Amino acid sequence: MEKRREYKRLEKDAARERNGQWINERLAWIAIPPPQQTEGLGITMLHTTDGGQNWQHTTIADPVVALVDVPHFLDAQQGWLEASSTPGAGHAGSDIWHTTDGGQTWAKITSSTSGRIWFQTSVVHISSDNTYVLDPSHAWATDTQSGQLYSTTDGGNHWFAASTTAYHLKSLSFTDASNGWGVTSETLLHTTDGGKTWQQIHYVAH
Repeated sequence: MEKRREYKRLEKDAARERNGQWINERLAWIAIPPPQQTEGLGITMLHTTDGGQNWQHTTIADPVVALVDVPHFLDAQQGWLEASSTPGAGHAGSDIWHTTDGGQTWAKITSSTSGRIWFQTSVVHISSDNTYVLDPSHAWATDTQSGQLYSTTDGGNHWFAASTTAYHLKSLSFTDASNGWGVTSETLLHTTDGGKTWQQIHYVAH
């Protein structure tokens, strides 16, 4: 009975926070921060392998976490989660957690008390709020200043300009290292060469 009440509470928290990711119709993960942003209680992780009929419950023991981002999984095993302390708490920062077993166990791979999680890994200086990660090696990002598309083929160690044209892509999706789609403020585009060139897709809305 007590376990049932606990899962009901977790379901309500999950619905409120909406920090979940589905990678197909069966697999999903939900990250639930401590209630009322209370540091010290850790992160509750829920995982389903049957479309939400049953959920497994694990805890990430992060003592200063108060806020969590949406989990980001590449496949059924490998995923990442960003957790942050309370803003203005005097030690505000963020941690990045990584799992290689579908969320059963998590390891902290980086931590920062200054709020800066990622460090510059190449001479290309870009700032992006539109990034698409295909697999552990390939990712694309649109620079918010220039509108130019950048890509990496080694997991982010090096980034290079994928195209000399600034397409100002606001949303990205790739099915493999060559084929992808992008959306600008007015058009839908398609690439077959990893983002080097893009062709407009003409369609009729019904």
